[in-house]
Amino acid sequence: MGITLIEFRDAFRNEWQRVTQEFPDDIIDAYEKDSTWTDFMLSPNGLLYRVMENISDKKSLKLYFRREWNNYDCLYLSGDEYAEDDSGSSWEKSRIEVVIEHENIFNTISTEMGRLIHARSPLKVLITYAPYQADKGVNKNLFTIVNMLEDLWKKVDDSAHLITEDGEYLIIIGDREGKIDKTKDIKWSWVQRGEVNPNPLQ
Repeated sequence: MGITLIEFRDAFRNEWQRVTQEFPDDIIDAYEKDSTWTDFMLSPNGLLYRVMENISDKKSLKLYFRREWNNYDCLYLSGDEYAEDDSGSSWEKSRIEVVIEHENIFNTISTEMGRLIHARSPLKVLITYAPYQADKGVNKNLFTIVNMLEDLWKKVDDSAHLITEDGEYLIIIGDREGKIDKTKDIKWSWVQRGEVNPNPLQ
């Protein structure tokens, strides 16, 4: 009953549409500074937490949000073994459903991808930002990412000492031009293994 790439992508799109309709000024203000935007995305009641709630409601699957665990920016966990205790929370026996890396700087995403490849999770998500080259008719950054991923996946496939698994990978890319023009909506494109979609999620 794992969370699929399509389910995550649809929940992300739905939550983004809701937030842009209800709180457009919050998005504009937060996007002005990387640290503020990271909080907007990853805080305990941030966008990615609400994406998790959206998925949980649709799948009738109880999920738990965990930020900054074992070098990962955030996790969605499931399982009856999750429990609060005096020292915080215990999730050692929980199942990791989604691992998410969020990186504001596009040029440094290879580190995050390296972490995701080694993560034991059925779905691995990278969210990052890059200029959309509209004059080219397509976001060339999507193809840069695909080429980089193919190189990384080949290294995993060629390394017997690494765990190879059939986990899905989803890379969501925000349009960095939106940071300059406050009147322009942030557009989100996406990449998955073997497929590139330069059209905005909408």
